[in-house]
Amino acid sequence: MTSAVTAAGTADSDEAEVFDAFCGAGLWPLLGKTVAARLPAAGIRRPDDVTEHALAGIDGVSATRAAKLVTAFAQARPRYDVVAMLVPAGLPARMAFGVTAALGPGAAGQLGDDPWRLLDAGDADLAAADRLARRLGVDRFAPGRGPAVLVHLLTLAARTGDTAATRASLLGGARSRGVQDPEAALDVAVDAGRIVPSEETVPSETSDDRDPSEPGQQPDAQLFALPRYAMAETSL
Repeated sequence: MTSAVTAAGTADSDEAEVFDAFCGAGLWPLLGKTVAARLPAAGIRRPDDVTEHALAGIDGVSATRAAKLVTAFAQARPRYDVVAMLVPAGLPARMAFGVTAALGPGAAGQLGDDPWRLLDAGDADLAAADRLARRLGVDRFAPGRGPAVLVHLLTLAARTGDTAATRASLLGGARSRGVQDPEAALDVAVDAGRIVPSEETVPSETSDDRDPSEPGQQPDAQLFALPRYAMAETSL
């Protein structure tokens, strides 16, 4: 009986931590810092506590505003569900904004199936995605990691002004990051439309881009890009 009560108390404490992180990260629209600071004293520490009655009991919150806050919380629930995955993994709650923007309202479910979709948000690094995977008990060599690493490499390249990368650089970068079969991962990413072959090529004789794991091999001049950059290049 005591252990059951302790477990329930721990679960409540964990949920309160997630809720506090969610509110503190500014993920609840219309919730200002002043009202957020008054939530615990009003007994609002978890989603089930968010009611018009409870919110209207906070000093400075009218019944009309309380109703709007409840609606806003319901609309932001997909972000909360992502925060509930991030915080226990030691990751910042603010990342939930980018994740839901990239993956949509079903973001939490997609992360549960493939934690490396975290990289789609653009503001996460591979270490964070690997950390989330460990927390969720997903094997490091799960099929989703390889394609996600390749997408991440192209995202990083775009930040430095390169909208495309050669096959050799992608495969070498993925291999150095623990992807066991980069070729297969690239095929999966291309088939899924997450990466597209570019019509642009780089002459082999002028490219110094080589796969570091295969010294002396002539690099493949084919280029690959993220869909949004490939479309932009085509439009230009």
